[in-house]
Amino acid sequence: HGSMQEAIDLWRSALTIAEEVGDRRLESFLLNNLGEALTAVGDRRNAEQCLLDAESLAHDREDRRVLAEVYRNLGVLLTAENEVTRAREYLDRSLETARSMGAQEAVGLALRGLGELSGQTLFIDSGSNGDDATSFFKQAIEIFEKIGNEVELAHTLNALGTYWLERDELGEAKATLERARDIFARLDAPAQERLNETITEITEITESIELASQQEEAEDSSTTEDTVPGIPSANAAAMVAKLEGLESPADEPSEE
Repeated sequence: HGSMQEAIDLWRSALTIAEEVGDRRLESFLLNNLGEALTAVGDRRNAEQCLLDAESLAHDREDRRVLAEVYRNLGVLLTAENEVTRAREYLDRSLETARSMGAQEAVGLALRGLGELSGQTLFIDSGSNGDDATSFFKQAIEIFEKIGNEVELAHTLNALGTYWLERDELGEAKATLERARDIFARLDAPAQERLNETITEITEITESIELASQQEEAEDSSTTEDTVPGIPSANAAAMVAKLEGLESPADEPSEE
């Protein structure tokens, strides 16, 4: 987290100056950025406090642009904390605020957050969250394609691919992650390397499953036991863990 810690130090220094000169608009903007960065490095307690302070300042100024971002960042943070109800409330607010301004990038980001939340809560209850997650992700992808934002498009494809992987949908996961990988490669972003590793692992697992299936058919086995499982849980967990880190701002295109 070296570069992220540098960003955190920078935001904190700038925030001190904004507080000293009494620039409330800049203060709310910097608190939001600091909260987002602290979330990325796992300091969720301090991140939430920064974001709540930013929300208060932006609300007093009726600054919808900052509010849309703060609501989204709080929703993402609360999703990670598994506070489903509060996360949904903030993400819905972010989406509503962004749409009221016609801010398409902010709309796409809110939709991606809702997709990630819906994908996570799919394992908590038995509602229609699976369909919701896919819908949210695809709406976000369509927006980023339309406005030409390749960085957020790649991150959203990565999020959707991770969702498919968690559901053992190997074909969908591989195709989606390959699209994300190709965009990251064009942008010369480091995320492409981790995606390559995951795609290779998916390919190997798929081939193993197909081989096992062919062997079973050839042997005309009479057993009723399922000998062709989906992704072994250890492999799935390892691959998803690699992908979860790709949403970090540290994975933006390198400047070299």
